[in-house]
Amino acid sequence: MKRMAVILVLSVGLASAASAGRLGLGLGVAVYKPPEEGSSYTPLFTANGYYWVNKHVVPSLEVGYSRYTVNETTYNYVPVIPRATYHFVLTKSFDPYAGLGLVYAHKWWDGKVNGKDDMWGLAGLVGFNVAASKNLGFGLGVEYVVPDAGDLHSAYPAFRLSLGAGGF
Repeated sequence: MKRMAVILVLSVGLASAASAGRLGLGLGVAVYKPPEEGSSYTPLFTANGYYWVNKHVVPSLEVGYSRYTVNETTYNYVPVIPRATYHFVLTKSFDPYAGLGLVYAHKWWDGKVNGKDDMWGLAGLVGFNVAASKNLGFGLGVEYVVPDAGDLHSAYPAFRLSLGAGGF
């Protein structure tokens, strides 16, 4: 059976686009459908940090946490995604980007059945940011995450909506 999850992410970040040598921080919340049979939509909370190497290259690290219950079993899911994005910076107000990352995901569960699983996989991301003002921007993106490279059924698309403000 193919297991897919859809994620809608709303995140708040601190750092302006194309700020070479600047650090940024972000927080987010997602709503997604876990791959377990009988699961329902649940929140995924995220935090990320990133560094603008120059106006194009931005490495980042994102960590998420989700807890949900299916059939009297409680699952805890922690994805960690180091990634690098390339920003095309077409104009000061429109910034499309693409990125790739590695995924380490740790999942543990208890209830009717107990267990844990450590997974390694890949993630790809494309999207764009639009500046609303000098210090405020909005972004849309699509990410495809395969948390377990050994199980392609673990893959899920993530649809991102973000809000970024300020800068250091």
